[in-house]
Amino acid sequence: MDRSLDHIRVLAGSGLDHQALRKAVLGELGRTLPFDAFVWPLCDPRTTVGMAPRARIPCPRELPALIRLKYLSEPARWTGLMDSSSPALSLQHATRGEPALSLAWRGVMKGCGVRDVLSVVFADKYGCWAWLDLWRTGTATDFTLDEAKYMGKVAAELTAGCGGLLPGSSRQAPCSRQAAHSRPARCSSQAQGSGTCPNRPS
Repeated sequence: MDRSLDHIRVLAGSGLDHQALRKAVLGELGRTLPFDAFVWPLCDPRTTVGMAPRARIPCPRELPALIRLKYLSEPARWTGLMDSSSPALSLQHATRGEPALSLAWRGVMKGCGVRDVLSVVFADKYGCWAWLDLWRTGTATDFTLDEAKYMGKVAAELTAGCGGLLPGSSRQAPCSRQAAHSRPARCSSQAQGSGTCPNRPS
C-alpha cells in the first residue's frame, strides 16, 4: 500500500483537472483495494452540498435518490467524518453489522446488492471538498479496518489538492462545522441532473 500512496501523492500534485484526477485515482485504488462501484461528488466547501458527481453504480437511475438519501443517513455521513479522528469508515463498522440503519442502504443500496460501503471525506479547516463512497456488492467481503486506514491516508494526500478542483475556489476562511451540519439536507440541482460514468477506471 505504501507504493500506492506514493502514486496517489504524485497524482495529487500533477495539476490534473477534477475529472482526470478522479479517474486516475480510482484506477490506482482499484489496483490496491478491490471495489465494485463508487460515487464521488465534489462539494461546495462551505455548505458541503455535492456537485459534479462521478459515479459507476449498478443502478445508475437511482443516483439522484441515492445522493439525497445520503444527506439523511447518519452512519458514515461525510459531515460526521469531518469531525472524526479518521476520515474513512465502512458502513458495516459504523452500523455494527446492521446496514439497515442507513436510509441510503435501505432506500437504494440494498436493491443494488450492496454488501458494504467504505466512505471517505476530503476535508480540512477550510471546508469539505469532496467525499467518496466505494461499494462492495454480492458476496464480496466487508471492508477491513486496514483498508479504512489506507483510505484515510489517501484522503490526507488528496485533500491538499482538492481545493483547486472547484472553479473559483480558494482557501480564504475556515468553514464553520456547525453551519455545515445545520444546513438543509438537499442535493444540488447540478448533482441531481448529472449522469453517471459507465466506464471502469483504467
